[in-house]
Amino acid sequence: MTISIYIPVRNGSDFLEETIRSILAQTFQDWRLVIKDNRSTDETPRIVEKYLHDPRITWMQHPENIGSVGNYNSCLVDIPTKYYLILSHDDYLRDETALEKAHAVLEANPDIVKVHCDMLFVDGDSKPIFPRRFRRAGRIQNDAVARASILTTRNLFGIPLLIRSDAVGGVRYDPDLYHTADVDFSIALGRGRDMYHIPEQLIALRIHKNNNTHRRYNTISRELAVSAKKNDIALSGQDRLVMWCSDRWQRLQKFIFFKVLCR
Repeated sequence: MTISIYIPVRNGSDFLEETIRSILAQTFQDWRLVIKDNRSTDETPRIVEKYLHDPRITWMQHPENIGSVGNYNSCLVDIPTKYYLILSHDDYLRDETALEKAHAVLEANPDIVKVHCDMLFVDGDSKPIFPRRFRRAGRIQNDAVARASILTTRNLFGIPLLIRSDAVGGVRYDPDLYHTADVDFSIALGRGRDMYHIPEQLIALRIHKNNNTHRRYNTISRELAVSAKKNDIALSGQDRLVMWCSDRWQRLQKFIFFKVLCR
């Protein structure tokens, strides 16, 4: 197998099946799928069982609840393939050529550490809300995106579509950065290296009423300041002022967004 795909999940029965089907539909089929179940108490095991006839699919249940970040980090231990992808149980690959395109990029560019793409925000019924276009294409300096993400208090990386496994090393998701662990991971993983961006909406990111992570927007600025320090990104007084202003603007936008979404 060339690609390992991990789905960390706890009580994901509402959306998990669509995520699995989006993987099965890919034109690139040289993959293994590991579903990391964090002690689900809903119908998640029953849904997974329907697909275990495929020898490429494995279900692993933790003996106890190790938390969301712990479950993500469990995916990073001893990855047996050249490339990997961690896909949230409520997101999915919205284009059947997603893996094929990302794989081709990494095969052609041995120095590229990871591939990102544009995304489409969808609701709980998989209906489009709006696209997330990053307005970039091709080879990008990871450090430039890292600094911009911190100053704007936004995740300007997006979701990694495919990552080179040997680049991970000891990099892990930080459990102390609950809302921004994904940004911190992208910063650390690609530090000093280049990433690649495909300007196509290859991943669907689901926003729904039970997705509490997206609502925790009052700690982002503080967490990103911690991440900057961890990754040796110097912040001047003016930088911190820009962060403060950006953080307030982002909070207002998210507050309004979820008010509308949850009506």
